Amino acid sequence: MLYEFKAGVNNFLTTLPADFPIKSLKDVIDFNKMNASTAMPFFGQEILEIAEAKGGLDEKEYLESLELMKRLAGPEGIDKIMNENKLDAIIAPSGSPSWTIDLINGDHFTGGSSSPAAISGYPNITIPAGFVHGLPVGISFS
Repeated sequence: MLYEFKAGVNNFLTTLPADFPIKSLKDVIDFNKMNASTAMPFFGQEILEIAEAKGGLDEKEYLESLELMKRLAGPEGIDKIMNENKLDAIIAPSGSPSWTIDLINGDHFTGGSSSPAAISGYPNITIPAGFVHGLPVGISFS
């Protein structure tokens, strides 16, 4: 995902007006460093820096990982479960309710159900399913 994040950010930045000073993920990182007290008062940019260190989408490591993930999520994952259990669809909670920002401990993401479908390239739709403690939750169909 870090390879795709870097490529996606760099691609998006090329769509901005020519006089926009930020042209790449590297520029974002440099801007944040120069403006750390206002741009990053609570959190760093470790993920941005790890992504920037990655190569392009033609790198061998990326292509091998992509093939492995697609195979494990698709033919050896979803397809296998669907066939073995004679299923027509997979229904699961989309994810946990949203959480408040915790400046000490960070995020409280507890997972979601969309990753296997997203990795394999299969469709997944999420619809509202109600509220938990006043926070919205969804249900996903793959």
